Amino acid sequence: MNIRIEKHGAVTAVTLPCPRLDINNATELTEALAPVLAESSSVVMDLREVKFIDSSGFGVILSTRMTVKGAGGDLKISGAASQVKVLFEFTRLHRVFEFYDSVADAVEAFSAKRAEQ
Repeated sequence: MNIRIEKHGAVTAVTLPCPRLDINNATELTEALAPVLAESSSVVMDLREVKFIDSSGFGVILSTRMTVKGAGGDLKISGAASQVKVLFEFTRLHRVFEFYDSVADAVEAFSAKRAEQ
C-alpha cells in the first residue's frame, strides 16, 4: 500500500489511499505504517478517501494508537466521512479517538496540547 506521508514538524500525517480498510489490505497497511511509527509518535491518520472500515481495519487503527501511546504520543483522525464516523460510533471507538475535519486542524491540536504542557 502506498500511503502518503507528510511531515508537519514533529507530527506525521498519513493519508490512506484506499476506499476500504478491511481484511484485504489490513496487513499491508500495518507493514506500510511500521517505518512511520518507528520515527514518529505524533500521528494524524487521514481517512478522507476511506468509505468503509471492517474489524481488521479497526484493529490496525487501534494497534497504531497503542504503538504511539506507548511511545508517549497520540493518534488523531482527520477527514473521516460521515459513514466512517458512524462505524466508529457503532463500535464505540469514537470515545477513544479525537476527530478533526482536516490534517491542519489535527496538527494544530498537537501544537495546542504541547503549549499547554
